[in-house]
Amino acid sequence: MTQPHGYPSWQAWSSALLSEFEPDKCGEDVRYDDDFKCVKASSSGASEVDFKEIFIISSKLLAEKTKDLRVASYLCLAATQEFGINGLLPSLGLFNDLVKQFDNALYPEKPRARASVHTWFLQQQQRLLSVADNIGGTTPEHWQTLDEILQILCQRGCAIFR
Repeated sequence: MTQPHGYPSWQAWSSALLSEFEPDKCGEDVRYDDDFKCVKASSSGASEVDFKEIFIISSKLLAEKTKDLRVASYLCLAATQEFGINGLLPSLGLFNDLVKQFDNALYPEKPRARASVHTWFLQQQQRLLSVADNIGGTTPEHWQTLDEILQILCQRGCAIFR
């Protein structure tokens, strides 16, 4: 499957998840939201992980309630597990676009919490690459695009995660 669950294309998915909210462009802090708790618990790996569910709920949270780096990082993990390189590239691109578009308005607001997200997300990178490669369908062009996206992530991440 090459298109995201519930969306006609990755472009439509990304556009929906990057849309601003009113009156606060980043929506609300969802750390106590039941959907966020479900995604966080499911991502912990303590039990059987339903990556499709994590993908759908995380997408819904970003489209309808919040612009949150924690949610975006869980979404990236789920997209990679569900779609391989075809999920990794757009989800990392989304992460970069969230940082570019919303900058310091993103959740979590506290620098220490942001640093924790950054640390956790960096720890997942090798896992993401392995999953994407194992699912198959990767080409040299995919790896080139991935390298470009990761360079942007590093540049923007250095600024926002301080």
